[in-house]
Amino acid sequence: MKKEKKDQANVIALPNNVSLVSTSMGDILTHSPPEVLKSILSEELEIPRIILLPQDMAAGEELASTGFVRSGVNYASIEFVLYAQYFGKQNKCLIVVHTKSQKKRIRIILEETFEGPDTRLRQGGMKWLADEIDIVSLFPPINRAAYWPDLCEIVSLDETESGYIGEHTAIRVDPITQEYVFYEDEVEHARVSTRITEQAKPLSWPPAHPIQRQELTLQFIGGSDGFDPDGITTCFLAWFHTLDRTYVTLFDTAAFIRQRLAHLGLSTRHISEVVISHLHEDHIGGLPELILMGENQIQLITSDVIYKSLLRVLTAMFNLPTDEVASLFKFIPLNPGKPLIMGKRHFSAIYAVHSIPTLAIRFNDLYFSGDMRYDEAWFDELVEEGVIKDERRKELVSFADGADIIIQDAGGGTVHTTVTRELLEQMLEGGRQVILAHTKPDGLTDLVDALGNRIDFALSGRVVGLGEAISSLPEDPIMETILTSSLLARLSPEINLQLRQTINVVLYEAGEQIVQHGEPYNGLVYLVHKGLIEVWSEGTEELRLVAGRGSVIGERSALKHEEQAADSNSVPVQRMNNMFAQTRVELLQIDGGLFKHIADHLNLQEGFRKAEWLLQHSPFQEMLWADILDLALDLRVYPVAENDVLYQSQSAGYESFILVSGEIGLYNQNDELSYVLKKPGSFFGGRATLFSELHRFKAKAHSDGEVWVLKAIDLKRLHAVHPNISLQLRGEEMTTV
Repeated sequence: MKKEKKDQANVIALPNNVSLVSTSMGDILTHSPPEVLKSILSEELEIPRIILLPQDMAAGEELASTGFVRSGVNYASIEFVLYAQYFGKQNKCLIVVHTKSQKKRIRIILEETFEGPDTRLRQGGMKWLADEIDIVSLFPPINRAAYWPDLCEIVSLDETESGYIGEHTAIRVDPITQEYVFYEDEVEHARVSTRITEQAKPLSWPPAHPIQRQELTLQFIGGSDGFDPDGITTCFLAWFHTLDRTYVTLFDTAAFIRQRLAHLGLSTRHISEVVISHLHEDHIGGLPELILMGENQIQLITSDVIYKSLLRVLTAMFNLPTDEVASLFKFIPLNPGKPLIMGKRHFSAIYAVHSIPTLAIRFNDLYFSGDMRYDEAWFDELVEEGVIKDERRKELVSFADGADIIIQDAGGGTVHTTVTRELLEQMLEGGRQVILAHTKPDGLTDLVDALGNRIDFALSGRVVGLGEAISSLPEDPIMETILTSSLLARLSPEINLQLRQTINVVLYEAGEQIVQHGEPYNGLVYLVHKGLIEVWSEGTEELRLVAGRGSVIGERSALKHEEQAADSNSVPVQRMNNMFAQTRVELLQIDGGLFKHIADHLNLQEGFRKAEWLLQHSPFQEMLWADILDLALDLRVYPVAENDVLYQSQSAGYESFILVSGEIGLYNQNDELSYVLKKPGSFFGGRATLFSELHRFKAKAHSDGEVWVLKAIDLKRLHAVHPNISLQLRGEEMTTV
């Protein structure tokens, strides 16, 4: 189904909208999504020294796309290409951006993720942590810590002369074809599309091994590092069981985390909270996806220091105001010396010894080191040299005391733990189990074998349990899937129980076609239970989206069928998309008769008409139609007459609006006209309503028309359940008013 790219002698096409263009300056990497270095290494290609980043996307222009991010994927993931060149070859890279704004924002991202907040630490009474970071960051070839200007130079095309980035090489954008045009001495050399249209996919998937649930069960999505082309970076789920429910905590976020979770039969709605140890790309690569594409507003646990850095990084990455970024997730502080208690789940933390602020974390009987450089002999040397105090050394070596499982990030070098026999023997004291992460077993198996069976590796898909087995879980997996759907979660418990009792499970193997565009509607609606489904655009060969657990498909055809049932002259309803199983898929079949009962109960026919209108007037084409329908159910029709005032400047925000017809004027505090909304689908009044602020403008109707109203409680529900839709609606409001 994938369209073939036009062959060019000077261009190598790689997965995920990436190309390598050969020039007299060397290869130029166009776009830099997560795992791009892994793609290059797996193809045995030379690592490029020049990286061309994409143009900014305005919020609201495309779903879950803003700044450097497209569909939740950060296309400015440059960190590991820089590391490979500088630390591997002592080469300096050239980062090419389009504007001075992008240049400033890339600098901010590099400052926070590579150097850390040195000035803020020293001014905030944490000089000791800044000093530790300087020591661990020492790079022997230059006898000091490396800083981001050592790794790269940043040049913006709007500051160059005719796009020249070197003596002979220029890059320009063709505004008609939307292509990068590469020139050598003013001779066209190559063309590459500026558009990012391909749905990005991971290079590898975590195996879905069976889980015997225990009191605490660990499921590793990945346990490797950012340089390993065959591995997924360290990221794991901790399943904690109580009598009444299961809590699932995600520790760090590997790239393409939503798809990898779905491959394991999970939705982001299953995640109770996300713990972030630090801001290196291999630990937060999937965070933009969770924030912008997750099925709910995530709860994020980290320290205040790391949170402030994260806000700067995301603000620069998304090109959004800081308060808008902060609203997209819920921050829960976990600071050293201040434990966090959430029911029977106890979190505590200390700052690890690493090159930027990093947490080592205790979660009940689990200890996770983060990217700690753990070396007790070295700690002793630092005490003798006066770099750290003895009480700090004791904190570092005793924090894991009492833990039954230690997850130790390793990898060696100056900033990670080097695995030795002495280290493993120290960790095994007291009968603990040790799991080595952030490294490959290569070269360590003999050492591990010599120390018995209490040492394991965090291989992708590995499942490790602690405590008694849970023989009967309180959850019903199928009911859990039903409630994962925001649309079906609106139903009463009685109807959901009826749905559970009548539902059928059907299997599709990877590559099988589930629905064919144009085939007659067969009276069935589907709910994804396990696996991933590819949804291709109507009648085209373009992959539109990938749907995972809890996604409803086929409901649009069912509602259209019901709407046409009374018309004897209507044409039979046909399926509107091609759908394929990307992985092995389990679908829950909902009978058409029962779905009609559901539709009547939720008044889906009224929502259907609004959802169809939204699809035509808002840029929601790249999201599930069921999610558009979920929004439509909360919209209230409100006719307006000329000169009606919807809200006053400096009044409290209780409602937000979508313009359906007519014109709305926005007036400033001096009652001067600032802007006129004419475009159907325009959203206004959302910021004051969402953030409980005062309206900046007065909204007054310039003609008779109609608006749809979203009350504050419904907008806040939308923001919590579909943060991507909330951001999409408010995108135009942010750019115009």
